[in-house]
Order: sequence, then structure tokens, then C-alpha cells
Amino acid sequence: MRRYRPFFLALAGFVLFSLALRPKQGYLKALVTVYSPPVCEVPADRRFGIEYYGMIYSGNTTNLIDRRVLCTGSWETHIQQFLGRTAEMLERVKGEPADDLVFLDIGANTGLHSMFMSRYVGVIHAFDPYPPVVAQMRYNLERNNLQNVILHPVGLGDAAARLPFVEPKDSNQGTGSFLPEAGLPGRMQGLELEVVVGDDYFREHGIDRADLVKIDVEGFEKPVLLGLRRTFAKTRPIIEFEITVKQGVERLFRSREELEAALPEDYELFGFTGSDPKSGAYKLVDFPVDFGAFLGGQWDLVAAPAELADELPMVGEASW
Repeated sequence: MRRYRPFFLALAGFVLFSLALRPKQGYLKALVTVYSPPVCEVPADRRFGIEYYGMIYSGNTTNLIDRRVLCTGSWETHIQQFLGRTAEMLERVKGEPADDLVFLDIGANTGLHSMFMSRYVGVIHAFDPYPPVVAQMRYNLERNNLQNVILHPVGLGDAAARLPFVEPKDSNQGTGSFLPEAGLPGRMQGLELEVVVGDDYFREHGIDRADLVKIDVEGFEKPVLLGLRRTFAKTRPIIEFEITVKQGVERLFRSREELEAALPEDYELFGFTGSDPKSGAYKLVDFPVDFGAFLGGQWDLVAAPAELADELPMVGEASW
């Protein structure tokens, strides 16, 4: 038995190390992205058009997101299923037609979630500042004649400025960020893009309603939420958002209390667990983020006003 002792000591050390870090959804999300085998083999740098929920989505096979759409027909299917089911719930609970509902897509990228949600709500305001993805989104909107999606080529924050932008690599167009210290993969090439204060921009452009919101801004979620405090306090939307955690970065949320202070009063927080971005299966649980995690991570969360929290679609079954 003695000759096996180093193996068991190493195994015990690994288990204790993992428990200490508590690698919940944040690490699992990263591991799935890195290590999951490709769902199909396709050559790089090929333009394509594919049927996408009754529309046509145009993309490029070099980009991870587009390649996943080509291979599986969707991207972050669990998020889309949650957003679609939540819109149906809001229509029922509010007693209003779907055409009255307003969806905000903040960090819209090439428009996948906006295109999906165009079937569920009356108006979509989509925000993204990065010119290449804005151009692709505009092409997809025009090709499908989606007149209920309004594209705003600006970033949202808590101060008006032109900020340095970490450009995403061609292999993953979803990692562009205004937060270089978050350490996300990308290229600093001297590009500066416009950021506007959300509340001020909404007032100037007559955006006075928000029922459902998606925020995916690669670490810039704190400025986005702070810049929309007045709007969200008035409209009290359900907010689905990605949160990035990394030790020592002041512009990221560093505690649950700090996050709750950026939200309107009487909001409840949930997180996705057991999510399958391919099939769409998911489950919402109590707030899962570990702000003390040594390696940090990213989590998908939902913030809901207390008056609607009990109506949330807490479980989503696989769509295929």
C-alpha cells in the first residue's frame, strides 16, 4: 500500500485545492469553452448564411460564436430559452400584448440574441460600440428586414468618454472589452470608442420603457448598471447579465453588497446552474457567485424585482 501513497496524497491535495477555490459555474463555464470537443469540423474564414429561427444569420467560420451557430443552429441557447420564456411570462403577468414589451440587448455583438428576441417583443434597443460586429449586426437586421430592432452603436457606462477598447481576436468576436485589467483575451491597438451615460442617453432618445434586459459586456457590467440606475429604478425590468470576478480589479463588483447597491431596491438575485448552451437546458438557483475565488471567473445571473421573482421560469428543458 505504501507505494500508492504519493498518488493518494496528490489526489487529496487536488481535492482540497479545488474545494478551497470552489470552482462553481465560473470555472466550469471556462472549462467547457476550452475543452469541449468541436461539434463539427469546418474550414476557417468562410462566409456563410444559415437558417436561424425562421431568419437568415450571416457569419464567418473563423469566429467561435459564428461557428457554433453554423454547427448547432444557436449560441447560448440556455440564455435565449430563458429570455424567450421570461418574455412570455411578462406578457401573461402584465396583461399586455407582446408588442408592448421592450427588450434591451446591451453588448449585442452580431445580434444573435436580438434576432431571437425579435419574435417575442415589440421593440428591441441593441447596444454595441465595436464597429466590425456592429456592421455584421446591421447587415443581419437589414437582410431579415427586422424593423423592430433599433441599433445603437455606442457603449453604455456611468460617465461620458472615449475609452480604450480591447479588440477581440478574430477567433472569438465576443471578448471585446473596455476593461483591459480584467485580463480577457484580446488586442490593445490604440482603439478608442464612445461610451455614454445610459440614463442620459435614454432620456435624449426617448427610451422610457424596459421590461427585459440582457447585459454581456465582458467585465464592464458595473459601469453599465450604475449608469442606468434611474432608468431601472423607474422601469424595474428583469435583468439577465454576465458578471466577471477577478481579485484586485476595482472596476469589477467585489461583493454581493456592492452589486445589490447598483440595482434598484427589492431585487432578488439568481444564477444559472447545470446550463447546457447547446440544448438550452438550465436551472436557476440562489446567488452562486464566489467573490473570494482565487482565480475569479464569469457567472450568468438574473436580477428580478421582488414582485416578479416568483414568476420567473426557474427551469428550462432541453430544446432538442
